[in-house]
Amino acid sequence: MKNLLNKLQIEEEIANQILNKYNDDIAKVNEDLQTANKNLELKNTQLAEVQKNIKELQKLEPEKVKEELENTKTKMKELEQAHKLEIDNIKIDNAINTSLMKNGAINNKAVIPFINKGVVKFDENGNIVGLDDQLKELIKGEETSFLFKQKEQVNIKGLDIQTKENATPGNSIGKPINNNYISNNKFQLGKIPSFEMFEKQFNNQ
Repeated sequence: MKNLLNKLQIEEEIANQILNKYNDDIAKVNEDLQTANKNLELKNTQLAEVQKNIKELQKLEPEKVKEELENTKTKMKELEQAHKLEIDNIKIDNAINTSLMKNGAINNKAVIPFINKGVVKFDENGNIVGLDDQLKELIKGEETSFLFKQKEQVNIKGLDIQTKENATPGNSIGKPINNNYISNNKFQLGKIPSFEMFEKQFNNQ
């Protein structure tokens, strides 16, 4: 640069001023360039860190999403099972109450505590199972039979008359307690004795 100024026949003092200015500018440019390089290096470092984080997120995010999805599926399944159990319990309660009414329970609420609901369920055809046997035991049980309406019987002067729906096997409707009653009276086979004949026999006993 100084040789160029000498060729141009510029005075040495002015040439030195120009040269000093040039050197200052060059120094500043170099400084700015170094600063730019440092900034670029920092940016590259930050970019590399971001890229690294992105790669880590790409690895972890799907697993996290998968885990959350599995947790959601589990919760949904638990809710569905709880809802189904609630509906089944309502259906079982209705089936129990209906069956108690049909079997002559005097008070359903008084009988229900004696029923083991744990074994009462619906089969694959939607039929209730595990209830009938329990009700039979309760109806026959010495300590629970009073909870159900018993067979109605009307006694007329020794005659045990049972209602048709309550007649037990081997016990005909209107069968006298005294079996000698019919054997001691000559009734024609296939003919029903009149009420007057029954009344007369009762009055004579």
